[in-house]
Amino acid sequence: MSLHPHLYYLMSDGICIAAVYVVCPLRSDLASIPVSEFQITTNSMGEQFYKINFQLRLTLVGEVLKFECLFDGNICGQVIAQYKD
Repeated sequence: MSLHPHLYYLMSDGICIAAVYVVCPLRSDLASIPVSEFQITTNSMGEQFYKINFQLRLTLVGEVLKFECLFDGNICGQVIAQYKD
């Protein structure tokens, strides 16, 4: 199988079970969430970092895609989808 350079592949036991490509990057400002709400975890090299579990909600409003960022089930901000030419 030839891999396409602009696709991301999900492999299982050497078999491609899904291929996706980036339509546009999404950005969200999580500044409204107190840092104390984030989980601190440690990687295999002993470095600590914040693990942030959140959800993105996509709603079709007329002809517009509306993205919202949810943290603990609450909307914490809008998500910006920036399409590039």
